[in-house]
Amino acid sequence: MSGIVLKTGIYGMARVSSISTERLRFGWDRGLALGVASALLGVLYALMEHDLKRLLAWHSIENIGIILIGFGAALMFRALGQANLPRSL
Repeated sequence: MSGIVLKTGIYGMARVSSISTERLRFGWDRGLALGVASALLGVLYALMEHDLKRLLAWHSIENIGIILIGFGAALMFRALGQANLPRSL
């Protein structure tokens, strides 16, 4: 259930960013930094955990961090005027 809620929040962020490009033009650095921090901390805490439920919770936080890294990178490319660059890679 929590995975659905997390993915719905990310979907909402993607929808809002596709509608309003000018307001979110300068938020890509914060999104990218939050994604990197969430991914790294999620992995580190998951490595130390022995309880399976808590391990899966930290793993889902790490997955959301990876999604936020991609989301922040997409906003960065859009802000720099290179929106088609990720498609060509």
